[in-house]
Amino acid sequence: MIDGGLSALPQTSDTYKCNQNFTDFRDHLTDAITHWSSGDSNQITDGFEEFHKSFDPINSMFVYCSYAISEIQSADSFFDVTSIESFVLNIIYNIGFMVVDVFAFLENDWHTKGDEWPYYAGKCVGDFIMRFFARDDGSLDIQSY
Repeated sequence: MIDGGLSALPQTSDTYKCNQNFTDFRDHLTDAITHWSSGDSNQITDGFEEFHKSFDPINSMFVYCSYAISEIQSADSFFDVTSIESFVLNIIYNIGFMVVDVFAFLENDWHTKGDEWPYYAGKCVGDFIMRFFARDDGSLDIQSY
């Protein structure tokens, strides 16, 4: 759910970039384990190549994740639930994404995901929940009267 929630944040944010680097790390590591567990001796080398690739995003991951902590704590963060008006605007702005999340969850072919279906289901749920609380603040000006 955390991965899905962080994917819903603005792409210019450090928190989003931290999540993308972590996802790249996880994907390469998962591919390495898949190659190793195949039982094919030719796949062993491919597994080590994927394992080596999993270390590529680590430096960026730590940099962006450290920036993300201060970004989330800042007062001008992309989280805006200071009023009912902001909460409603978050929903209006994100309604298209939220509908896609619901359809993705309901129409997904979970048995093709193998043992990783909880991860993908959690990603849909996390993205949906985060849409209530965050939006790209650069794309919508709010003026209260």
